[in-house]
This record gives sequence, structure tokens and C-alpha cells, in this order.
Amino acid sequence: MLICICTSANTADSVAGKKLAELLNNNNYFSRLKKILGDNAYRGVGIDLNIGVTVEATERKEGQKGFVPEAFRWAVERTFAWLNRQRRLVRNYEKKVVHQESMNYIGNARLCLKRYEKWLNS
Repeated sequence: MLICICTSANTADSVAGKKLAELLNNNNYFSRLKKILGDNAYRGVGIDLNIGVTVEATERKEGQKGFVPEAFRWAVERTFAWLNRQRRLVRNYEKKVVHQESMNYIGNARLCLKRYEKWLNS
């Protein structure tokens, strides 16, 4: 997880995506970032800012019904499932957005350490 932005439930993905693009634009740490994968709601995010990062938005194919796995999206969904196994991330216990974002970073660090430990022991 590079950046975490927590918003209220009534915030559209495209609005949060623009906030993300602004953070990326103002931060030199992510200068190597070249592509962001997202769904159709993120189409056009960051075009106004000229951040130098392409946003690849996937769409449903015409006539497609039901769930069909799309390239790389399964990795995001799998990571969300791993994060939801952690007690503090299942519900929003935190009263401030900053605290919830911090819990997301801590949860992600915990996942990374678990995967690293598995890799070391194999």
C-alpha cells in the first residue's frame, strides 16, 4: 500500500481518485510510479494535473453478465480480503479518519511482514 485515503461512504470513487492524484502530484517519493490500475470510475483521474502517471481503467465487455475476473483486479480484491481478517479493520472503530488510515497502514505492514516471514522459512 503506497497511499491510503479514507473518505466518507457517500464520496464517489472518482472524487477520492482525484485526491489521490493530487497527493501523488505533490509527493516526490512516488516518482517511479508509472501506472494506476482501476475500474471505470477512475477514468480521467489525474488528466488535469499532468502527473505523468497513466490510469488504466477496465470496463465490462459489451454483453458481459455476472462476475468475470479481470487482469490484476484479483490481486487487489485478495489484499482487501487479507486486510479484512484483521479485527481492527473489519469495522470502523476509529473516530478520526487519520486513525483509520493509520490502522490501514499498520495492517498492511503486518501483512507484508507475514509474507516476508513465509518467504524466509521456505
